[in-house]
Parts: sequence; C-alpha cells; structure tokens
Amino acid sequence: MINIIKNELSKLYHRKKILSMFLIMAIVTFGFIFIINLDSGQNRYNKELDFINRLKTQSSNLTEGAEKDDIDSRIETIQKSLDYYDNLKDDNFNWIQYLKDENHNLEQSNNTDTKDAKIAINNYLIDNNIKPLSNLSMDSNEFFLAYLRVLGKVLMFIIIALTLSDCITSEYTNNTIQGNVDRFV
Repeated sequence: MINIIKNELSKLYHRKKILSMFLIMAIVTFGFIFIINLDSGQNRYNKELDFINRLKTQSSNLTEGAEKDDIDSRIETIQKSLDYYDNLKDDNFNWIQYLKDENHNLEQSNNTDTKDAKIAINNYLIDNNIKPLSNLSMDSNEFFLAYLRVLGKVLMFIIIALTLSDCITSEYTNNTIQGNVDRFV
C-alpha cells in the first residue's frame, strides 16, 4: 500500500503542470514577502509621520468639539507608537523597565477589556527576556495573516482546481478509472 502511495506521489511531483504551479506559488510568495517588507519599519514610520501631519492640519481647521478631540487622541496614539519604535531601535533603551511602567499604568487604568491580557503579555515578555516589537514592524503573525488574506482567497483555489483537474483527467486517459469502472459494471 505504501509503495502505491509513493508511486502516485512521484507521478504527481514529476508533472510539468504541478512543477509550474509550485514555481508560480514560490514567485508569488517571494513577491509578497518583498511587498510586505516595503511596508514595514522605516517606510511605515514615514507614512505614519505624513498621516500625523495631515491629522494636525485637520485638527487646526476645527474648533473645539468631539471631532477635534478624536483627532487629537489619534495623533497622540500614533505619536506614542512612533516614539516607541524610535526607543526600540536604540540599544540603550531599557525595555524591561518600560514594560513594567506600562503594566503599572495599566493596573491604574479603568479599561478592563484588554488590561489583563496586555499585562500578561508584558509579564511573559519580561519573564522570558523577549524584546517586544513595535507596531511599525511586521512580525510573523501579521505576515502570515496578510499572506493568507491575499493568497488564500484567490490563488489557492485556482491552484487546487488546476492540480486536481489534471490528476483526474490523466487517470481517465490512462484508462485506470475506465478499467475499474468496467470491472464493477
């Protein structure tokens, strides 16, 4: 039984269509990695700076009100993220103390929805001596999810359909399906 499976797998791997599908998949993957890397780190930092400048322009055109307060809080949040990115790039930055201070501030806050989870994450990072990532740099989870969003919806369906259709038609033309059907009829 194992020899039959090995034989079928070797027939699949040596088909030109399957090899071309793997090649297309590899090209798309490397292209996607390249595109994702263009939008992380310093490039994303510069985009966020431009966005802050646009928000500041919007905020200066508004008078007091809820919309101005919302824009100002967004500016503050983005600026904190940019400062954190700058700090993490600095080798002298004491990120352990920063996380401890953040935990202390979280314990004092009233936001109970994400407070416990964020404190647990920070404690895990401190206990295992793992330097945290900035929101501006892409980690493997973000990359994988973005990759699946693009690739999973479109390309995987096409690759699976083409590969399976080739497998079934070749089995029929080799009379392996036809021969088995005649025996049972």
